[in-house]
Amino acid sequence: MRKLSPNRCARRSGIGSRGFTLTEIAIVLGVVGIVLGGIWAAAALVSQNDKTQEASQDIALIVANYRSLFSTRGIDYNNGYWTDFTCFGIQNNAFPSSMIVPGTSCAGPTATPSTYPQMPWGGGSIIKVYTQENNQTIQLSIEGLTSTACNQIADQLFAQSGITYEEIYNGSWNGGWMPPYGNNTPWTVTQVAGLCTGGWTIVQVGYSAR
Repeated sequence: MRKLSPNRCARRSGIGSRGFTLTEIAIVLGVVGIVLGGIWAAAALVSQNDKTQEASQDIALIVANYRSLFSTRGIDYNNGYWTDFTCFGIQNNAFPSSMIVPGTSCAGPTATPSTYPQMPWGGGSIIKVYTQENNQTIQLSIEGLTSTACNQIADQLFAQSGITYEEIYNGSWNGGWMPPYGNNTPWTVTQVAGLCTGGWTIVQVGYSAR
């Protein structure tokens, strides 16, 4: 009986069939990359949204604590235009502890802190608290924001009731006074998106001090 050669056996059984070509491997890797990229983008968006929600809650707490401090301590917060009262809040625990950098020092309630409280986004984003003499206003200045963070926090804050004015800095100041201090209405999402441009923006919001 004649025996088949090894090569003929391989051909008949499919053993020794060709592997993937470079083109096929490249296509598979490309598909995997697209899938992983989509997963990463979704995770990044969820993380960004969580940070914005945390920032919004922190801001609400800060404003409430400052109002309480001004009311109970009898502090003369109208001692000047654009007075930096961030240290006053740091010294009296008005900020969540997670925002305070260990070792932060203040020489007095209106001194400049060695390090300003940090916002959840990181990347150098900070918050400062001022008082305005003209309307007895607490002003929060949220600085060092990316365009995305600016859009998200501005949309949340400007939709709130009780703010007296709103400003966005993107190389120049854009802002307006809110009722009852002015005749402007809150910015729309589209308007905010048009102002939150550039790589480093500031959102300022004023609240009544009482």
